[in-house]
Amino acid sequence: MQVQTYRKALQLHCCAAMSNRKIAKLAGISTNTAKRVLSIAERNNWDWAAVQGMDDRQLKTFLHSPRQQESGKVIPDWVAIHKLMQGKRQTLIQLWDEYREQHRADAYQTIQNDLGQVQVDFFNCLSPGCWIHPLAAQV
Repeated sequence: MQVQTYRKALQLHCCAAMSNRKIAKLAGISTNTAKRVLSIAERNNWDWAAVQGMDDRQLKTFLHSPRQQESGKVIPDWVAIHKLMQGKRQTLIQLWDEYREQHRADAYQTIQNDLGQVQVDFFNCLSPGCWIHPLAAQV
């Protein structure tokens, strides 16, 4: 998407009291895109002067920066997992257990298989590999 389109949405937001839907329509973008761009502007306390002071590269970098991981958890290396899954006698559960062993304190706690079953490790109170119903995991 053109940076000028983002600038137009930000100008409409800063200089006119319009809804996200109206800004999206006038800028020619989707409502969700307008909402995302305007929330970034509000989070960074941008006014129209600040937006004008940015060149296209800076604005694009702010708007397209990757999302920060807020949980502090270590994300599994899905590319490596995909490669390992190509081997014989390798299961996703085995790889999940290896991931959990490597990252004890900062690993994710659940995994869901194709059947909708969720494996939950309640602080090592249940044996690994214990399968419970997904609705029971929410309790």
